[in-house]
Amino acid sequence: YWGVEAVNGALITQSTPVSHSYFTSSVDLSADFNLDGQVDFFDYLDFANAFSAEDPSADFNGDGQVDFFDYLDFANAYGANC
Repeated sequence: YWGVEAVNGALITQSTPVSHSYFTSSVDLSADFNLDGQVDFFDYLDFANAFSAEDPSADFNGDGQVDFFDYLDFANAYGANC
């Protein structure tokens, strides 16, 4: 058996060839900071630790610097999943 998962922005499409069914979800996973497939408090903790250490991975908006705008953008994305 095999399956395909395509991720494009906020949409995830999964196929299951055995049943030929398709599932599309509009779940926004942009706040999945630890990349475990779900947005939860562990993502917030991991982001907060990276942010306080000024780790480049906390550059959430991709502007090349870790600043309060990254925190605000992450908080908005995180809050959209609650």
